[in-house]
Amino acid sequence: MIVTRPEPAASRTVARLKAEGFYASAVPLTEIRTLPVKAVSGTFDAVIVTSANAVSSADSKMLEALRALPAFAVGQATGEALRQAGFASFVVYGPDATALAQKVSSVIPAGARVAYLCGCERRNIVEVELAPYELLVLETYHAPARMGAAEELRSAVIEHNVTRILSYSQRASAILADVFGRSPTSEISFACISERAAQPLRNRGLFVRVAQTADEEGLFELLRVEKRS
Repeated sequence: MIVTRPEPAASRTVARLKAEGFYASAVPLTEIRTLPVKAVSGTFDAVIVTSANAVSSADSKMLEALRALPAFAVGQATGEALRQAGFASFVVYGPDATALAQKVSSVIPAGARVAYLCGCERRNIVEVELAPYELLVLETYHAPARMGAAEELRSAVIEHNVTRILSYSQRASAILADVFGRSPTSEISFACISERAAQPLRNRGLFVRVAQTADEEGLFELLRVEKRS
């Protein structure tokens, strides 16, 4: 199978798959690029983060200014990124930004000043859900398509007789749909982390299975069940 998420997460996922007895390789369809962010000034009441990449891409001075604050994260991977960055007080909620924003609104009073670490490519769920707050959006990275990835993917599918491709995002699935949607085949199936990620592939008539929970553990459980059946 092929893992399409960006590095360095792709290599970690491949290593985990191999440890569980799967044959896997990585062909990242996007890449993480750090963005310059203006210095954080003033005081904040909390930090929210919806992606581990938002933490790893953040400037050290920004993290230093924020790490003493209570932090709210989507998913265990983002929580682990906060821990490694030195955040002592953080809580993890899921499965998505909607759940996180709703939790924040239930424990942080309206009008509070909140720093939001995120990427450029996102839906504005947090901004809408937390409209009553003074939200400072800090875009620390973007994830453009990786040049040459589509050709690399086609070559890997042929060379390794690939029958399964993993998608962790709607953007990756849109690229996969462009590559495989012109001539749908039953020989390749797609395992997606969420229904949103699956939609571009479904729209092109490709065979998709979706994890029951929108995180990597849910995706792995999907693969385990299929392996046992």
